[in-house]
Amino acid sequence: MYHYTECGLKDVWLMNGFKELSTSYGKAVSVEHADQLDRAIARLVIEKPRKLRGAEFRFLRKQLGQSQVSIAKAWGISHETVAKWERTGNLPAMADRFIRAYWKEVQEGNAHIVDLLARLANADAETNNNEQIEKMVLRETRSGWKQAA
Repeated sequence: MYHYTECGLKDVWLMNGFKELSTSYGKAVSVEHADQLDRAIARLVIEKPRKLRGAEFRFLRKQLGQSQVSIAKAWGISHETVAKWERTGNLPAMADRFIRAYWKEVQEGNAHIVDLLARLANADAETNNNEQIEKMVLRETRSGWKQAA
């Protein structure tokens, strides 16, 4: 078995799918299909029935291709907050649940959450000093209430 710490997690061991190599610098390990392995690890992490550790949050964030700054901007928080969560492991339940849902949404190819975050991040950047009220017009249909066209 190989203790796969390269992913940033301390509790991942591989039974196979890797090769031990001898190099001029010493022993090395080559992992086959590392991208698939990382997705499998992430799936196990999001399905854990306990609160995420800071390293697990960082692993999921990196699997999403997000920096601390970009995830902080999308979530409307400071990047220092994200760094603190990752360093201390003391993240709020909201962050724990959301990173799991966000990862799952991205991996399943459905970008609803991704699109929503992008729209919200843009809305945060825009300041509307006029405070104009925008009408939300709805109509009842056979399938329920819908926004009127």
